[in-house]
Amino acid sequence: MRSVDAGVRITELASQFSLSPPTRAYTSPLKRCGETLSSALVGMNKVGAIPLNIEVGLVESINEDWYRSWGAPGADSTWGGPPTCRKGTPVDVSDMDPRVLEPAGSLYNTTEMMNSYDTVRAPVLGDHDVMFDATPYNWNNLETKKNQHTRLRSVVEGLAKKHLGESLVVCSHGGPCTHIYEELTGERWEQAGPCGYTAISVYEYEVVGEELKWKNLKHLEKNDDYHV
Repeated sequence: MRSVDAGVRITELASQFSLSPPTRAYTSPLKRCGETLSSALVGMNKVGAIPLNIEVGLVESINEDWYRSWGAPGADSTWGGPPTCRKGTPVDVSDMDPRVLEPAGSLYNTTEMMNSYDTVRAPVLGDHDVMFDATPYNWNNLETKKNQHTRLRSVVEGLAKKHLGESLVVCSHGGPCTHIYEELTGERWEQAGPCGYTAISVYEYEVVGEELKWKNLKHLEKNDDYHV
C-alpha cells in the first residue's frame, strides 16, 4: 500500500475507534520518514492543515547496525552492513566514512533540508522544540538498546503531554516502532505480530495523576490488507 493510502486508513481508524481526527504530525529527521508522513497527509487531505514537524527523538536507532549500513567500506544501505563488512567483522575506523565520528545529530535533515526534497509533499515547519539531543552519539559512543527504549518512550509521552487531548500521527522506523510498542504496552512486540517497516499502531492513553496509562487499540501489519 502506498503512503497516501496510509493516510486514508489513518482517517478511517480514527473514526473506527471514535478518536478525534489527527491535529499534529511528527516525523523522524531521516528523509524516508518525511516522505512517508507527508504522503500520508496527502491521503488525509490535511496538507497545510495539520502542522508537520521534525522530532529528532523519532530517529532510527543510533547503533552499530545503522552506522555500518552507510558508513562501512562498501556500504549499500543494508542494515548491519554490506556482506563484506557485516556487524562482527573487524573494521578500522580510518576505513569508514569519516562522518561516523561526527555528532549523530549533525547528520540529520534540518527543516530546511527536508523542505528541499521534491518527494516530501507537505511543508515541514520549524516551530517545534525537539525533545532529544543526538549530539553525544557517534561511532565511538553508540546508543544502547536500553537508551533507545528510554528515548522513544520519553519522546512519545512528551509529545502526548504537549498536546493533551489531541490525536497525533508520528512516523518512525522499524526498530524504534517495536520499542515504542513494548514501552507503551509492556508486552513483547512479537505478541502483536511483526511491526516491521510497514505498520500502523493505534494507541490511546488515560491520564492518571501525572502519568499516562497506554492501551494498544489496534496493530496493523503487512499481513493485513491495509498495511502502509
